[in-house]
Amino acid sequence: MSSPAGERPPGAYPAYPESVSPLPGPPLTKRMRTRHWVAIDCVAGAFIALCDLAVSAQFLPRVGNTKLPLALLFMATVFFPVALRRRAPVTAFGGLVILGVLLSTLSPLVTAMVFLAAAYVLYTVTVESRRRTGAAALGLVLVVSIFLGATGHGGGPRSSEDVGVLVPVALANIIAWMTGYSVRQRRLWDTSDLHDPRVVAELDATFPWYEQATGRLERYNRALLWRALTGDAEFDLDHWVTRVSNRPQEAAA
Repeated sequence: MSSPAGERPPGAYPAYPESVSPLPGPPLTKRMRTRHWVAIDCVAGAFIALCDLAVSAQFLPRVGNTKLPLALLFMATVFFPVALRRRAPVTAFGGLVILGVLLSTLSPLVTAMVFLAAAYVLYTVTVESRRRTGAAALGLVLVVSIFLGATGHGGGPRSSEDVGVLVPVALANIIAWMTGYSVRQRRLWDTSDLHDPRVVAELDATFPWYEQATGRLERYNRALLWRALTGDAEFDLDHWVTRVSNRPQEAAA
């Protein structure tokens, strides 16, 4: 191809290509660490606790002439399980179910609001625990909801209000479980030593029968496998994945 008059023709391998598309970075969800997710859960927990209090405040008993102590206690018992759901998801879920049962004597609406918060935690239980653990948690909240709807709040006679309030809550828990069940499960083992230097040393180990090309390809595939297992899109062994990925995306002119 001829170049316009007065312009130097480009070389076959220019040192600085005119247009190179930047490599897409990992998505935001892959760059976020545990502390970032916990901060988001704290905001969500505060919002859920305020919504639960706004709906349930009318049913809380008074202590003296005020409902403030019980209101603060109610918000705390809803906030902490939601905020710390990633630290101990099964414990947080069980705590919310127990809280909903204990408050069923007040009103089915109070129980329903607590079980809605439990649906938020149930998603994490399903994602981070074994599948049978998530199914057992869903079965627990459904059985409890059916029992409370059949017996009526406070052990009184059953009413259509009890059933009408708890049915949408049961559906919300089913949706949360189905959504979590479809998410790829990672790190379902003891991850306390995930960043131990011995892990990298083991992944970077070679054997005498490896030739140079085979050894490089083996380490490259190990890095990709570890990224898939842990969800860490930045993990690498001696920058092999980085070097393969860090290439111009457009042909040189």
